[in-house]
Amino acid sequence: MKPIFRIKTNGDVISMTFASGDSAFCRLPHRANKRRSSIVRESQVSLLLLGLASGVIEVYNVFSLVSSSPHIPKYVLTDDCTLVYLLSAAIDGSLRVGSVHRGGEVRLWDLWDDGNMYGKLQHKFTIPTDQPCSEIQGEACTFAWHPCGRHVFLAGERGHGVVLDAESPFSRVAYIRSGHYHRISVAKFSKDGSLLITASYDSCCAVWSVPEYQCLHRFWHMGREPSIPLRGGSNGHHIYGLSLSPDDFYFITVCEDRCIRLWPLAPVNSPLKIYFELALQTHTNLKFRSLAFSPCGRIVAVTTNNHDVLLFTTRSESIRLGTQCLHAIRKCVVENILKKTMRRSIKYQYHNNDSNDMSLTTSNNNYNTLFQNCILQIHLPSPVKKAILRNFVN
Repeated sequence: MKPIFRIKTNGDVISMTFASGDSAFCRLPHRANKRRSSIVRESQVSLLLLGLASGVIEVYNVFSLVSSSPHIPKYVLTDDCTLVYLLSAAIDGSLRVGSVHRGGEVRLWDLWDDGNMYGKLQHKFTIPTDQPCSEIQGEACTFAWHPCGRHVFLAGERGHGVVLDAESPFSRVAYIRSGHYHRISVAKFSKDGSLLITASYDSCCAVWSVPEYQCLHRFWHMGREPSIPLRGGSNGHHIYGLSLSPDDFYFITVCEDRCIRLWPLAPVNSPLKIYFELALQTHTNLKFRSLAFSPCGRIVAVTTNNHDVLLFTTRSESIRLGTQCLHAIRKCVVENILKKTMRRSIKYQYHNNDSNDMSLTTSNNNYNTLFQNCILQIHLPSPVKKAILRNFVN
């Protein structure tokens, strides 16, 4: 199979992402027409972003890549030339992009606003402790946009995470102080925004409820919960990658043991299937680069450092109408919860003259999240409620 186009970049590509934009959802509509680059001149665009080892981010319009023009227009985002570990684009059409750089800096870019960098978040990556006037600081190593676009999630080397407002002053909304014992390598929100899934070098994937970020359950890749020394050290099961299926029913992980595991997004103790093909290869220095579900959910693609792309089939099926309806209900409930908590947080900060977070707390009971309470109050048949809450109960 031949490539339809080839791009010659100005350096080694470390990360990449696609971004879809709709000018109706631009961040600063009052100046969008004056500040638009020629790359995003149309009202609806699809972009390809490449993060280079030099710290430069190259932005291409996908339509220009498949056109017959010999000249490929692009524009470049750059700040202090530190390697770009990760690129993540908001899915709400606003063309906001987050980039994670060597040293732990996280930058926010607005591509409708001529690629303006409108935020640096490294100084916001702090976690409060039980001691007064004391905070945990560290380097961010992964980043994720909430599907609604109002919040961003940052996680770091020590297993901590923080949720921030996506706009200045980037107030802290919530934080994860316990749950992981090692570097959080990947973070993904479910499509409806009700769950956050994190993967760590402690051999664990954790599922968190939104917006209180209470841990619902964990998936241990060693077959059991390891001892504390193994969680924080060399356990042979560092998790390098994670991807959610389009229907949010499953997720896959790639691990240091070279196995690919397919998990149901539900409380279980073991994966549905383990793919051993990579583990059986004789390459001593074989490393994983990335993995992803296909849009149909039936194929998993995995790339390695020996230039192979391996494809595996999964149990996922085409998304049915009933599943889409459940997703729509979950998404509406989550957006309503976030609006209410945001208004409550603003009111709290105003009366207390404090820009710090108003921590969202619930009981330790896994059956008492904000999302569950809202679903239980809706007049729906019991089987529908059970299907909606499938990820929350044992």
